Amino acid sequence: MKSLLENLPETAPGREVFENLIARPCARVEIERIVSGELGETDGQWYDQNWDECVLLLAGEAVLEYADGTTATLKPFDFLEIPPNTPHHVKRTRAGTVWLALHFHDK
Repeated sequence: MKSLLENLPETAPGREVFENLIARPCARVEIERIVSGELGETDGQWYDQNWDECVLLLAGEAVLEYADGTTATLKPFDFLEIPPNTPHHVKRTRAGTVWLALHFHDK
């Protein structure tokens, strides 16, 4: 048994660490733990993936921004689905923010 909130990797301000927890290539599903350092408005990388993603915030606080300027503020245990081809980035996080990301690739 493993805990998602134990043995967290070190992070630095403006950085995130991605860890693949489970990957099943035949099922085309990946589950990642992401640990964020404190991110500011210009630190977050933009993503535009061609697969569905669902993110669950386990600890900390985060703000996601979409290309149209709308934002979503997540607190622990909030989750949201991000449809394919939806440009987005992490606009802001507190240090020690922990996510669970599920990636659903087309077969």
